[in-house]
Amino acid sequence: MVTRGYSWYMRNVVGPLPGGGPGDKPRGTRTGGGGLRLSPMAATWAAALAFMKVLFIVTGALLGPLYIGRSGVTTGTIVSSPNFHPQISFQVDGQTYTITTTENNPSWQIGQEVKVSYNPRNPQQATTGLSRAVAIIFVGVGVSCLVGALLLIGFGLRRQHTGRWLIDHGQRVDATITGVIQSPLSQVGTQLQTSLNCQWTSPDRVVHTFRSTGRLRERGYQLSHLPSDTVPVYVDPARPDSRYHVDDAALNW
Repeated sequence: MVTRGYSWYMRNVVGPLPGGGPGDKPRGTRTGGGGLRLSPMAATWAAALAFMKVLFIVTGALLGPLYIGRSGVTTGTIVSSPNFHPQISFQVDGQTYTITTTENNPSWQIGQEVKVSYNPRNPQQATTGLSRAVAIIFVGVGVSCLVGALLLIGFGLRRQHTGRWLIDHGQRVDATITGVIQSPLSQVGTQLQTSLNCQWTSPDRVVHTFRSTGRLRERGYQLSHLPSDTVPVYVDPARPDSRYHVDDAALNW
């Protein structure tokens, strides 16, 4: 299920990889359904953060959903420690319960009192303060991953909207491709995120430098592999250096 979900994400959010079927539309083209897509790096990180979010939140929930703000708290006593797994005995409403924890704090000794958090509905479901902290940490990290994934997706969607607006309303210029940049930080299989560096000299002789969002290409992709030495760039005349869209899909590379 995870593999199927990731494949859907890469196909529908990142866009088709080289060698796709005849019906695949390259990223960056204008289509009736919406056009531009997230870059491979943004989409991959968003997918990774989303997966981590689920992993940490589910793990935190399994560690102790009832121990965060709604648990009973009492004092237990370490009664034994077979195989370095301390057994802790505690009482709730006059009934004694014993739990075995996988925690092995070097400072713990038999007879020592420790804090125990338990499920008021089923006191046998209990943990020590450390497990409670771990559960809180896992849930906190999961929520942080959720925020990170939403920020990445939001940034990508904003960039997507800007690209569509520039294609429809911006000024088109033909920029000279000056280099191919491959990032090892975003890799899917044997393919790396590959961006194009390009330059355009305006009529007032100011040189503007642009970089494309990036596509997945095999390691070692070079400038000589491109079908053209220029690429269309749509710019906002008021802010050409910060508000632009490199339409590398027009190259069919």
